[in-house]
Amino acid sequence: MIYNDQDSEIGEREAASNYQIVTNFVLQPGYYEGVDVKEKKGADRYDRLYEELQATDGVVADEQAAMDILQSVGRRSWDNDDKNSCTVHSAVYNLTKKSVLWVSNENYGDPTAVFEFTLGE
Repeated sequence: MIYNDQDSEIGEREAASNYQIVTNFVLQPGYYEGVDVKEKKGADRYDRLYEELQATDGVVADEQAAMDILQSVGRRSWDNDDKNSCTVHSAVYNLTKKSVLWVSNENYGDPTAVFEFTLGE
């Protein structure tokens, strides 16, 4: 993934912020043109994440606070039409520490399922 802030590629809302959100939703303007809103799978979760971060100008207290936001839109807990699915990967990147906090299969509350990886100095 690369940072892209060109409005024509990602949309004005995303280009105006200093943070990025990634879900299983395509951002490309015009991609869903003429498509029923129900066919925009993942858009509702993406919008919720964006709203949460916009409320704090993209600043969260720490990695756990960011993970809590991701947990709030996990597919098992989210009101969606596919109850048999789950969020396979949740990751929070800390660019200052050069680390990632990663949880698989929505095991947010299980400390044995939460991993932190850090790049060496």
